[in-house]
Amino acid sequence: MHAAESERRCAIGDGKALSDALRRRVQAGEIVSPYPNLFASALYWASLNAEEQSLHSIRALSKLHPKWVFAGLSAACVYGYEHSYMLHDGTVHIACTGGITKRDSKRLHRIYMSSIPRW
Repeated sequence: MHAAESERRCAIGDGKALSDALRRRVQAGEIVSPYPNLFASALYWASLNAEEQSLHSIRALSKLHPKWVFAGLSAACVYGYEHSYMLHDGTVHIACTGGITKRDSKRLHRIYMSSIPRW
């Protein structure tokens, strides 16, 4: 958790044993899970504004999925574009050439693009 906080991202539950331990701590209210398999200290998370919370999730997801291209509101956060914090609902937006898959989290929003530029 400390390493993730110093890198301004969520911790990643690598492996079943660690994920299970982190989920127990979520149930105890010590930590939060803003996205499946991502975790942060409840006190630390509460100290972040909505945009910072989104960025923490995005940074962790970019480590898990280096080929993802963040789009929409997620890209606006990454680039530092001014926007209303009211838009944040915990959803992460990515560009993709395909559709929704069964393994997608309900917090993942895929934006279809026939060709995805990296920037």
